[in-house]
Amino acid sequence: MARGVPLGRLVKFTVVGLSIAVFHYMSAVLLVDRIGLEPAFANSIAFLAAAALSYTLQTLWTFESRFTARNAIRFVVVLLVGVVVSWGTSSIVAAVGLPYRVGVIIVLFLIPALNFLLHHLWTYAEST
Repeated sequence: MARGVPLGRLVKFTVVGLSIAVFHYMSAVLLVDRIGLEPAFANSIAFLAAAALSYTLQTLWTFESRFTARNAIRFVVVLLVGVVVSWGTSSIVAAVGLPYRVGVIIVLFLIPALNFLLHHLWTYAEST
């Protein structure tokens, strides 16, 4: 696999990511407003469902791969790296005295870019 970033794959990744964000939001709202779950619990369930759907769509459509233990584990590792980077970014923004919203905006752009690169170069990279 070439190391260059194919535009079509980037577009698919973006479409899936935006769709997953809408799915997560709508699921959380439904669980709170219609089912009556506590918001933090509902958001956690929505997050897990969105992560599973994201893995499915990114694997089958974006990266045109198949389900394997290897890419599933790597997908989860990338997800956890995103959590750590998000936490770290927010902490640094707070430490330098910037408004928390600056951290949120940075994370909104940084994490998807990081996720795409890690998935492209590692999660779904062909075994050697």
